[in-house]
Amino acid sequence: MESSAKEKRYKWRREDYKENTHGLLIVNTGNGKGKTTAALGVLFRAAGRGMNCCMIQFMKSKTDRYGEHEACEKLGIEVHTMGDGFTWDTQDPAQDIKTSEETWALCVEKMRSEEYDLLVFDELVYVLDYKFLNLNAVLAEIKDIRAKQPHLHIIMTGRNAPPELIEAADLVTEMTEIKHPFNAGIFAQQGILIQNRSRKVVDGFFVGFRFRRKPMTDQELFEEFESTMVDASLFDHRTHIRCAWIYLKKFGLHEGMSRFSNALKAFAKAKGAPNRYHETITLAFLMIINERIAREDNAEDFERFASANTDLFDWKNSVLRTYYRGETLKSMFARKNFVFPDRVGEFRDEG
Repeated sequence: MESSAKEKRYKWRREDYKENTHGLLIVNTGNGKGKTTAALGVLFRAAGRGMNCCMIQFMKSKTDRYGEHEACEKLGIEVHTMGDGFTWDTQDPAQDIKTSEETWALCVEKMRSEEYDLLVFDELVYVLDYKFLNLNAVLAEIKDIRAKQPHLHIIMTGRNAPPELIEAADLVTEMTEIKHPFNAGIFAQQGILIQNRSRKVVDGFFVGFRFRRKPMTDQELFEEFESTMVDASLFDHRTHIRCAWIYLKKFGLHEGMSRFSNALKAFAKAKGAPNRYHETITLAFLMIINERIAREDNAEDFERFASANTDLFDWKNSVLRTYYRGETLKSMFARKNFVFPDRVGEFRDEG
């Protein structure tokens, strides 16, 4: 009896395991948390069964160390983290494409080696959505590999899975966010949620995960911001500037300043961080943006406006330094009340 039970338990380890296994192409997508987490659960389960596994991560920074790295090391699971970090509006698309191509080349190498039972391509779906890789070429390679190795399981993760990938997959799960602790002001918890250094709040400007998604129209962004429904983890400095630009274009200086500052206060309160609102920084930026709109001929389109005013998006070397002393902006009085500039501003030459 004992021998029979043991035989049943390890039946999959027989010599004909590969011949009797139907490899699955699995896609974890959607806007909710859990895509990589679910893939890791399968990875650990497979490794526990003695299957040869490997995970390749496309976007997480190769210089960072995550909890899954520690766990995989203890379980003897091969992991390759190849990315340059999360990206919002990339400043170097050529580098992003190069990194994606190099990472995909490693994926192809691992697939063609015929050494694995399970491969996890973490964040590959993001890369396909951004068109950093040719979707048809990726699907053709996977189709060819699966025909030659019908036992091989492949898991891919990331938002916005394209229809062609969904059609090719055997199992697709969409993660839907119903509640998230970040929206209640609870930041990432070690060992539970990814702790990303960029997820913080800086002087009234929310800076979140810098991963990218398909851009909203100005009207869509305005409506989501007004209703405080914008995902706080995606509300970075650039989006902050864009919202201010939208309000000023829509309502003009006086009404735009009032409506935007009230909406920003409501947004901060809804996200559990009401004390992060900074009156002086908010109103000063609104006045500077309005001045730039009045001076520029290309202010009708935000991307053109942004290209002509790159200094507005450099938070580290903020344009406000031209007008304010650092200690002034750090004061609690300036956070709660508007303070006039205490440093002479240098307006740009109109010629």
